[in-house]
Amino acid sequence: MRTSSTSTTSGRCLFIYKLRPIVYIILHLNIYFYHIGGSTHIDVNDFVGMQSKQQHPYFDEMNTTNVTAVEEETAVLKCRVKNKGNRTVSWMRKRDLHILTTNIYTYTGDQRFAVVHPPGSDDWDLKVEYAQQRDTGIYECQVNTEPKINLAVVLEVTGKYWI
Repeated sequence: MRTSSTSTTSGRCLFIYKLRPIVYIILHLNIYFYHIGGSTHIDVNDFVGMQSKQQHPYFDEMNTTNVTAVEEETAVLKCRVKNKGNRTVSWMRKRDLHILTTNIYTYTGDQRFAVVHPPGSDDWDLKVEYAQQRDTGIYECQVNTEPKINLAVVLEVTGKYWI
């Protein structure tokens, strides 16, 4: 009796031992495809083609990523968002990660900053009145998509030039 029990146990171990490489390959392929595609789930829209990139928010190519302004003048950082839908557009100062505006609302005590958004337009421009050299730096126009998209704009404020 004892020998048959031992042979059955060793038979199971041998069977599991033979399956181990197959399980290993399946798990690693699953991990590989997860990292490549972000998910192992396949969406029907991936095959239908109904979800074109143009239906998602994106930045218009006309946006300027470098702006130079003269001190004490007004600087305008352009941000044109196409297909915004119900998404939120925000401006953030990278130096201190300060959210300056969200949609048409300003969230800084510095009254020189405001968003310019003509109703019905795709423009969400950041206006900096009486620009100072301390305003020099990187600003980001952000749209709260998943994942978030952002457009970095470099502002350089130069000293006044007298002729």
